[in-house]
Amino acid sequence: MTRQRLVANTALLISVLYLPWWITVALAVVGLFSFNRFFELIIFMLVIDLLYGAPGAGFWSYPFLFSSAAVLALPIVESAKKRFRI
Repeated sequence: MTRQRLVANTALLISVLYLPWWITVALAVVGLFSFNRFFELIIFMLVIDLLYGAPGAGFWSYPFLFSSAAVLALPIVESAKKRFRI
């Protein structure tokens, strides 16, 4: 694991634990575009859902909103990066 990726993962973990969800999502999007195959995103979003998600809250009472969005966003962004050579 490269040093930049380790620093990004540490910053994202601190963000998950101490900062509002929208800052964490912004950092996750930056990491998603900055690193290839940023699979840690799914784990961090699952942690957000497990820590702060409440059953019966959210969109249509679906408790795993962030982790589902991460699972959908990861292959879309990876294919877009290949297509646009980012």
